[in-house]
Amino acid sequence: MHLRQMWGAWGGAYLDTKKDLKQITSHLLDMLVSKKVSGQGRDQALNLLNKNVPRKDLAIHDNSRTIYVVDNGLRKILKVVGQVPDLPSCLPLTDNTRMLASILINKLYNDLRCDPERDHFRKICEEYITVCKLFL
Repeated sequence: MHLRQMWGAWGGAYLDTKKDLKQITSHLLDMLVSKKVSGQGRDQALNLLNKNVPRKDLAIHDNSRTIYVVDNGLRKILKVVGQVPDLPSCLPLTDNTRMLASILINKLYNDLRCDPERDHFRKICEEYITVCKLFL
């Protein structure tokens, strides 16, 4: 059997994992703001995001995972960082939850490649803070 014939047989089994990774990332982001998730579960979701979203090597130009998280989850991460444990409406937290969320925010910002991306990040943060001030 020729290599081309073998490749053709295997080629049908190739799966696009980007779609699956986006779904997993989306579910992890949803976990961050769910009241049903324990503090330890929230910490584990943050650990997975910290380890898998930002690029390991900045020489790799594809930062699409970071862009996806900024666009779809930065507000959720900011909500976790802004939790006040003394309030009754506070999400379940551990002593490390807000620190892990802060680390993720820092890694996301550092993974942005250009000023327009950083400006978009800053705009989302400013809008979130402005909305929070309205409720105080």
